Amino acid sequence: MEDLNEKDSFHFGATENGWTNDAYGLEWLKTVFEPNTRPKRATTKRILIVDGHSSHVNLAFIDYADRHSIIIVILPPHSTHRLQPLDLNCFLPLSTKYGVHLNAWLHKSIGQVSMSKRTFLPIFRLAWNESFMPMNILGGFEKAGIWPFKPLIVLNLIKRLPEDFSDDEDKLEKLPPTPMTSKSIRRIQKLYRADPCKENIDLIFRSQQRLAAQHEIDQHIQRGLFETVKTEKQRRQRGKRLNLVGKEDTGAQIFKPEQVLAAKEYAAKKQADIDTKKAETAAKKVVAAENKQRKEEEAQERAIQRQVGREAKVQAKAEEKAVKKIQKKQSAVQKKTEKTSLTVILPVKFTLESSTEAVTVVQPIEVVEEKEGSKMTTTAGRKIKLPQRYR
Repeated sequence: MEDLNEKDSFHFGATENGWTNDAYGLEWLKTVFEPNTRPKRATTKRILIVDGHSSHVNLAFIDYADRHSIIIVILPPHSTHRLQPLDLNCFLPLSTKYGVHLNAWLHKSIGQVSMSKRTFLPIFRLAWNESFMPMNILGGFEKAGIWPFKPLIVLNLIKRLPEDFSDDEDKLEKLPPTPMTSKSIRRIQKLYRADPCKENIDLIFRSQQRLAAQHEIDQHIQRGLFETVKTEKQRRQRGKRLNLVGKEDTGAQIFKPEQVLAAKEYAAKKQADIDTKKAETAAKKVVAAENKQRKEEEAQERAIQRQVGREAKVQAKAEEKAVKKIQKKQSAVQKKTEKTSLTVILPVKFTLESSTEAVTVVQPIEVVEEKEGSKMTTTAGRKIKLPQRYR
């Protein structure tokens, strides 16, 4: 097997997820298709037949094709197995030949050498040269009815009916109708009880078979509908892809110059709408950031006010406690001062009954400091008026 050399015209590319995208589709158009199909006259048109993948249906791809006189023909969905020349006559032989050469290579190496990127190209080269031959390529266009132009080749293939369909239809017309409703089943059961013949029992059996088959079909449709709803829901979450001119189109598409201009205008309008939405979103984000900052500042200010209020309350309680403590001390001192007693010795004269002689007796009397408006008494309850010198 030969290695890659300078004369080869292979093109290699790799994406992150292994699937093609818009950038690779445009690069293929620029690097592969346009240089290899470039006509001698610049006014000569070329036709490129592609499917409806997004790498083919985008403004950059269509615009480049329009500027280089390439007419893009987009096949209807789910029709490439009938209309795509490569699918009809080239890819299947390529896959078959590649499998044959790969098996031969593994057999030759006795399975001791694993497949790698280095050994891929020599094996693929052999399969390519044996499958992509002029005869196969032209046969693909002929099978699709593209060249020579024979659309009935595909239409007759789609509308073709089984050969024995007419015979089966005649047989079904001769048989009595199969009971499929509850009323008709009850009628045939009643008829069988009255006349248990083979025709009636066959009708009952055929009815059961058809009802069972219909039940299976209904269950299959139900499961398919659930799966379809689930898939459609996921697809709508990813966004609905529109045509380049903003309209739904499931048929074949051919982009003329006026359609290309319309597509450019639609793309410019769409981009302007996107820019407007981005600007509105950015403005909303700015307003939201300002509101958030304002709320944070207000919350911080309220927190500071609450902290100042708590500190003021604590200080007021401390001052009140200190004042109460001072008042308590003053009250204790005052009470202690009020309880201080003054002992006054007053001379008292009185005459004894047994003697006519006057005797002076000194009687100690405990006197408490006089307050304004109060009356002082002795322990015996007699009123005492404190002399001026003791006041």
